[in-house]
Amino acid sequence: MRVSVFYDHIREASRQKEKPEEEILRELYQAGVRGLEIRLWDLLEDQDLYEKISREGFLISCIYEFYQMEKLDETEKMKEHINTAARTGCGRILAVPGFLDRNVAEEFHRLADTGDKKALYSYMNEEQGIQSMCQGLARLSDYGKKKEIKVTVEDFDDYTSPLSRTYGISWFLEQVPDLGFTFDMGNFAYMQEDIWEAWEKLSPYITHVHCKDRCRGLEPAPAGTGDIPMKALAEKLKEIGYEGWLAAEHFGAPDQEAFMLGSAGFLIKTIRE
Repeated sequence: MRVSVFYDHIREASRQKEKPEEEILRELYQAGVRGLEIRLWDLLEDQDLYEKISREGFLISCIYEFYQMEKLDETEKMKEHINTAARTGCGRILAVPGFLDRNVAEEFHRLADTGDKKALYSYMNEEQGIQSMCQGLARLSDYGKKKEIKVTVEDFDDYTSPLSRTYGISWFLEQVPDLGFTFDMGNFAYMQEDIWEAWEKLSPYITHVHCKDRCRGLEPAPAGTGDIPMKALAEKLKEIGYEGWLAAEHFGAPDQEAFMLGSAGFLIKTIRE
């Protein structure tokens, strides 16, 4: 396993500490970080970004992007996402497919709260926005397969996301056979779902991992210092033979530089134990 961080955190740390991004990249490299999670938008907006991070010795661990598949045909954006991953040597992408109208989200969560998987699946099979997301992810996965890029979704911490619940995630993974799962350790806490129940249902699909720790509810914390059982989860990942990236994530951290270095230290130690 290897450790990565989000490029957004580096950019924020640069602003917080008034340091050049290159200086922070070098600090992270010295700390053992070798990869960066980067949004597609950033790579397209700054054509020199890939060259800049490569020059400092970093690989792209995953390229993520937000979509509106529930209402738009985003075929060209999907192709650009896959092609950018292929061009930069990144073997996986993360797609956030879209969001539900509030009334649809309320019914979705009502059914999820009952624990009735059959009733929830029936609703998802009929809801047009969810079906459109599913069709979009299927097209994206098909195109990714042709380019040898793995398409993933994650447990996303937003009330209007159908991927905010364990059964919602499993529905998408069952509907789109080539779709992979990015396991975000901290996001099941958002809807107060049990992380070990989620692990039992979703671990066979894991192809990428976000290490998001939280404290005092949903506040960000450096990996290994919060309430998420990260060490135990890392051991489970070893047991299933996971050899991919561990991406430290803590959006909203008051000191991104310190958080990233702290997360890197914990994750690297955990990998080596």
